[in-house]
Amino acid sequence: MYDERHGKMMADKLLKIRLLHMRLQTILQGALLVVFVVALLIVGGRFSALQRGINTVNTQLQDIDMNEVNAAIASLSDAANRFSEIDVASLNATVASLHDAADKLSTADVAELNAAVASLRSAADTLDTLDVESLNSLVGSLDKAATVLENAVSGINGVFGR
Repeated sequence: MYDERHGKMMADKLLKIRLLHMRLQTILQGALLVVFVVALLIVGGRFSALQRGINTVNTQLQDIDMNEVNAAIASLSDAANRFSEIDVASLNATVASLHDAADKLSTADVAELNAAVASLRSAADTLDTLDVESLNSLVGSLDKAATVLENAVSGINGVFGR
């Protein structure tokens, strides 16, 4: 009888321990489920924010007018070509002739005055051969390129939020 009662007490004790173990296991599983759901919500929120940022950048990049950028490149190429056409040697020769004429005029000798006139004529001939239209066209191309690049830069600044 003692063994039977003792066995029943042991069985009740084991059932209580098993019930406690099952409750703890259920609580841990519930806690893990809550942690998993919270982590999933956080990752989902971050992914959503990332997707919105990508969409914004994509929209900003589509707003950049590549035709304007290409036009700026063409204008800069045109300006570079016009710069290469300028005869720097003749400009330097003209400046040297003008300096020589100024030096000779300061001494006011008639022979030197004639030489100064010859230097001035040479300078005038050199300046006469300069293509002023080409220089004006170069300045116009540079101005157009600067305007187009300014528009492109403002579009790029919009991409980075400036």
